[in-house]
Amino acid sequence: MLKQLGLVFEDTGLSPEQELYKNANWIYAKQIENPYKELDRNKIGKRMLFIPKNHIHDIWYKICEGVKSKNIWEAKVNPKSHLKDDAYVIIVYAYNFEDRKDVKKVLDYLTKNNLTLNNTIYYKTDLQTKQKIYAGNKERPWIYSSNSFLVDDLF
Repeated sequence: MLKQLGLVFEDTGLSPEQELYKNANWIYAKQIENPYKELDRNKIGKRMLFIPKNHIHDIWYKICEGVKSKNIWEAKVNPKSHLKDDAYVIIVYAYNFEDRKDVKKVLDYLTKNNLTLNNTIYYKTDLQTKQKIYAGNKERPWIYSSNSFLVDDLF
């Protein structure tokens, strides 16, 4: 079961495009029981996926399945496609950016299920977001890229 909008749904096939979500800021998919007993909120990190409208239903469904199978700790989608190219934003979280094994597990799930749509995706900390470190600023707004993990696998 997944927790979304504070309600528990057994059907992970709910799509961000549905009328039900038109007033929501985010739709969440998270494990109901937190598998990480001691969670340090300063170590949470995320990958942001920008998903074209024609792929959102299938990709969000697979993200929810990843949460259900415990390959993904938590994710959220903005049900309003308000970007220039009519894309949706999905944020996939990892509980600790220092735990490269967990960060890699999430990346592996995303790439094996083609949820990145063959794009390079970046991993940044929530702390970077709180410090307003974004793309286009002077500081690099990410600590890992999907490419850096793939290179690490070769050695």
